[in-house]
Amino acid sequence: MRVEILKTKLYTIMVNNVSFPVKEIPIQVIDIFSNIYYNYSDFNLSINNITDNTKISRTQIFEYMKKYTKTSPNELICKIRMIAAIELLCFENLTIFNIGMKCGYFNPRTFRNIVNKYFSKPPKVLKSEICIVENRNQIFEKYLNIALNYIDEE
Repeated sequence: MRVEILKTKLYTIMVNNVSFPVKEIPIQVIDIFSNIYYNYSDFNLSINNITDNTKISRTQIFEYMKKYTKTSPNELICKIRMIAAIELLCFENLTIFNIGMKCGYFNPRTFRNIVNKYFSKPPKVLKSEICIVENRNQIFEKYLNIALNYIDEE
């Protein structure tokens, strides 16, 4: 089951964040999603990096995201990082610091605050909750759904 979820993660993220049928999404939007997905662990990931990698202008990136998705590029970066974080918390035996680093957060405080914002629990509490659960796939799915459906209300 986990393998199926992970194989379709990029597609799932995209489908959950677009307001058009997938077949109507321009290739540029798919390029933006793919670029963020494959580079989320880069501490320096930004709109400028996405522009350099996709050859899509900054203005066009914001226009595409506004027209086709329910989120901004920066919110999408954060969402993908939180999905990676919950996967690492569930299935890898890493410290919270190392999980934050693997998710593109150089500052542990920033990582802790964003995890807390998404899941209403700090990473340490999440990790201890996950450690006592027998079916980690089930808790992974629970928190994956929270991350996929998270809407920043600020």
